[in-house]
Amino acid sequence: MEVKIQCPCETRFAFEVEPLNGRMPVRVNCPACGADRTDLANEVIRQKLAEAAGPPVAATPPPVPPVAPAPARPPMRVSVAQPQAEAAPVATATVTYCFRHLKNPSVETCRVCGKPICEECMELYGYACSTYCRKRAEETGVELPVYHQQRAVVEARISRVAALIWRAAVFFGTVVLGAWIWYAFFASHPRVIYSEQLPHGDRARFYQFLVPNQVLLIKAGQMSLFDVAQQRQLWSVPLNVGFSPPPPPESSRPGIEEPVRLYPEPRVVATANDLWILFPGQLVQYDRHSGNRKQEIPLNPPFFGLAQSDNAISVISSDDSGQQMMTRITLADGTIKTDPIKFASVAPLSSNRPAGSPAPAPAPENQVGQILAAAKSVIPKNARPEEPESLGDQFVADGPNVVQMKVDLLEHKTITHQAMKAPKKSLVEDNLTAGQSLEAAEQMINETRREQTGGVEEEDVSRYQVTLRRWPAGAAPDWSGEVIGPPSFFALKTLNVLVARNVIQVFDKNNKKLWAANLTYSIAPHYSEDFATEADPPCVEDGNTLYVFDQGMLTSFDAATGEVHWRLTSVGISKVQPDGGKHLYVTSTTASPDTIQFSQQVDFSAKAGPVILKVDGVTGKVLWRTEGIGNQCFVSGKYVYIAKAGENPLITPGEDPVLYFDLYRLSPSDGHPMWDYSQSRHPVQIEVQGNEILIHFKGELQVLKFLSL
Repeated sequence: MEVKIQCPCETRFAFEVEPLNGRMPVRVNCPACGADRTDLANEVIRQKLAEAAGPPVAATPPPVPPVAPAPARPPMRVSVAQPQAEAAPVATATVTYCFRHLKNPSVETCRVCGKPICEECMELYGYACSTYCRKRAEETGVELPVYHQQRAVVEARISRVAALIWRAAVFFGTVVLGAWIWYAFFASHPRVIYSEQLPHGDRARFYQFLVPNQVLLIKAGQMSLFDVAQQRQLWSVPLNVGFSPPPPPESSRPGIEEPVRLYPEPRVVATANDLWILFPGQLVQYDRHSGNRKQEIPLNPPFFGLAQSDNAISVISSDDSGQQMMTRITLADGTIKTDPIKFASVAPLSSNRPAGSPAPAPAPENQVGQILAAAKSVIPKNARPEEPESLGDQFVADGPNVVQMKVDLLEHKTITHQAMKAPKKSLVEDNLTAGQSLEAAEQMINETRREQTGGVEEEDVSRYQVTLRRWPAGAAPDWSGEVIGPPSFFALKTLNVLVARNVIQVFDKNNKKLWAANLTYSIAPHYSEDFATEADPPCVEDGNTLYVFDQGMLTSFDAATGEVHWRLTSVGISKVQPDGGKHLYVTSTTASPDTIQFSQQVDFSAKAGPVILKVDGVTGKVLWRTEGIGNQCFVSGKYVYIAKAGENPLITPGEDPVLYFDLYRLSPSDGHPMWDYSQSRHPVQIEVQGNEILIHFKGELQVLKFLSL
């Protein structure tokens, strides 16, 4: 169809076009002025389509033939059928297609030009057919509806969500980073939550954690309970018991605390409602909530031991005549029962004493002073021990019972060990150089020691008869046996251990011997010298395993059968602590096995230092080791601490010593220090309970706490 248009600008132009739905398929602009003349073109198309259709033609009815007159007849009733109305035209549904994508049916029309558009077009341009129409709508102020499936709208929505997520991630990342910095550098480090200044020189004080955040203070004339979290005193009562410190220990260096007990520490047994405190000469019961005194139980010194179970306390002391007595207190009602301890002399199993030697005197029954003196002479401290006659009795707390170990000498015997290496050629006789001065000093010290001791040590391998008896009497039958070397007895959770030289014998709580085994070395001499049977014994029971350490080896035994699971070589082990899981923390040294054989040898090049080991309790594998940080390890649940105290050796002679104290928290995973708490003074007492640490210095009490995840 030819369309001729005259623009108001007097320009005439014509073009051929195929109308679409009676309209222009595209926009038409004047070639002269550029104005949109699509409306004029649509009007011309409408007129031409109307002319082509023409006016409507009316239908001519057919002629009616004339009717001949009928003969006269009687009138008849005639029914004339009415003509039927013309049938309504049938509506024809027409389907329009997108002008751009001819195969796609249209779903909308362009809100600018009116062209039909499909979903694909709407995804690109929304309610317009092209970029041109969208721009035209912006220019003319036509507001197009937002099509939510339009690609640009979807992308904008995704961009907004992504930006929101990014801003949220940045915000939370900043919060997490700030929280980590706050935790790593501030909250996870210890801070003082409670501090008390102590009078100068006042060391007659005792502190103990009862429960988290509660500290019991006992000093001369007063006992108090503090809540360190609330920073307040719960109660305080006068203390009318003898509690005074001994004279201050003499020290070659002023300001140095000697590694001895500074005062007689009371024994505290805490129950849900009461505090039982063992003071010198008496056992006192206090109400835990108010501090009121309930009763006093006098005890004559000396004190031999205290045993605690879930329902009773047993105390071994003596009466005025020296007779050993066992006092048993029921915790539920506080009833008291006292029985004398009488141990009949047991005849020796055998005796191979050399002819002419005097027979050993019987062990005294009631001479407490002689018993204590004999108990400290298990192994004399000098290199050549005097021949012992009897080791007397020893009392060991064992849960609800007290075990009395009676030791009698059967045959005295010692053997000699070479304790020093063969001497080398003296460097002093040659031309000594500066680089050899340290080695020369080492030779001179070794020669002096060799002249004093002969380079040998004597070991006591005497035959002893050991008798074990449980109190109260009748709790279990007695056990008697012969051992080689001074014996030591240790009470554990479900087992009892008797060690003599390098032989270990294990008993149940009824004095029944379960098994025996040999150790690689003897246990450390101080266990026999001091009868240290309660604090840090050389054996630890953990579940179905018994760990025993001697001078150079840690051994894992099956607690029921004595089967060896594994052995770990480490010289100088002083403590083994299970963590409550399947791991052990071992306090040891870096010394070599030569230091056991050549114990008198001085070697400046092989100086041993402290080391802390974390060991897998099942396999014996060392998971990590930390050397040189500290020599005391404290384990409380998942928390591991190491402490070290000393003085700076680099000081001018005559000046006061420079003291230091360092407390580290170690990471259980790798052993690296997590923080360090330092002080320029030595502690008197350290106690840990989870993430709370009590440190008693000479002039101050501090309770530290830190945040832990």
